Amino acid sequence: SLFLEKFKRISEIIAFILCLMGGRAYSKTKLVKLLYLLDVIYARNNKSNLSGIEYKSYYYGPYSEDIDESLQFLEDEGYISISRQIGIEGNVYYCVKLRNVPEFGQLDGREKAKIQKLLSPLVNRSLDELLDITYATKEYRQTKFNEVISL
Repeated sequence: SLFLEKFKRISEIIAFILCLMGGRAYSKTKLVKLLYLLDVIYARNNKSNLSGIEYKSYYYGPYSEDIDESLQFLEDEGYISISRQIGIEGNVYYCVKLRNVPEFGQLDGREKAKIQKLLSPLVNRSLDELLDITYATKEYRQTKFNEVISL
């Protein structure tokens, strides 16, 4: 089904980004922001975003249930593990670890090379830096709370 194809594509992109991050995201938020920035940069040069994710303007910036559902799918299928961590200030965050790379055939080599090229300047940035970059995008700034962000 189209629904499943969409999640397989998003899941492959998430797994590839995790590979670029050394197999682990120390916070789900960082992963979400990298996905968003990838889609923004890609959509500016193409007619659509790369992942097919629909983002909404939410409390901590762009967010999509598609990402949560894809992470759940990856965890259920054993491709990733997600652990709940508690920070020094008592804040809760989720660490995502890649266990196996899914090969659903949704991403070709050209797309992987494009993702690597677009995200290589961003993957090693701190979460705070990524948040600043995300909040500064015109796509996010032009969107009212809880509205779909037009890419």
